[in-house]
Amino acid sequence: MVNKPHHQRLSGHARWGLLRVTGTESDGIVEITMEDSGVGIDPAVAERLLEPFFTTKPVGTGLGLAIVKRFAEGHHGTVSIENGPTGGARATIRLPHATAEVTP
Repeated sequence: MVNKPHHQRLSGHARWGLLRVTGTESDGIVEITMEDSGVGIDPAVAERLLEPFFTTKPVGTGLGLAIVKRFAEGHHGTVSIENGPTGGARATIRLPHATAEVTP
């Protein structure tokens, strides 16, 4: 687990927040969760956050989260984004635990 202050820029206003990253492994699934102490996710845009070229920011391409989703799916995993239980946003990446395979 990592608790780290991080700098956010939203709508041109800078502020400091907390970013918490945790990782677990259970039943062959590796789960990486990132939670922040920001304002959370607007329900009106939550379903679109993983779409390519969708952004709520004045700059950027809207590809970052779409690339994360594509990477996870390419490794038979998933990505979910939601509001955290105590505020802020939570993103979770779930991937199957890799096993070493020897190829002749």
